[in-house]
Amino acid sequence: MVIAEIKKIESSPKKLREFGFVVGGVLCAIGILSFWRGKGSFPYFLAPGIILVITGAVIPSILKPVQKAWMTLALLMGWVMTRVFLSVLFYLAITPVGLLLRLMGKDLLDERLEPQKQSYWKLRPQTSRAPADCEKQY
Repeated sequence: MVIAEIKKIESSPKKLREFGFVVGGVLCAIGILSFWRGKGSFPYFLAPGIILVITGAVIPSILKPVQKAWMTLALLMGWVMTRVFLSVLFYLAITPVGLLLRLMGKDLLDERLEPQKQSYWKLRPQTSRAPADCEKQY
């Protein structure tokens, strides 16, 4: 599934130019901010940023392997972080609620088996429906 998404990464000249401007612009902004704050690491951000912006403006086709690698890394990080986020959500939110409901003896889905019952079918009261009731169902 992730491999199919990686194969679908668009590398048209327009997309390559956008990649050069956006990523290069962000790197330039980080480099300028680092320079303004007196950090010694500003050339490590500013130089690649300038190179990406200039290359994106002049010859965007050179950026194709860089863009492919960057977008592949972004897709892989998104795939991993989705699973991490959903796992954290499940174990920190849903599991405690479920355990608490079990401790309180709640059965919200009415799944408790009762052998003495003849049927688990729930009869609803008969109500007459007008055709207008079917027009806006939600």
